[in-house]
Amino acid sequence: SPSVVISGVGSAVALAAAVQTPGVSRFFGCTPLGPVGWGIALGSATAATTVGALAG
Repeated sequence: SPSVVISGVGSAVALAAAVQTPGVSRFFGCTPLGPVGWGIALGSATAATTVGALAG
């Protein structure tokens, strides 16, 4: 449903902002992701979403 998609995208944007913002990421003990890290994260999320959509 559209509300689930909007919630998921909003959560991903908030998490990305927290991880990529230097002061905030340091507060949470995170290291900002580089291009390879973003590729792994987005690839994993895409694969999980695809498998979930096909299974359900």
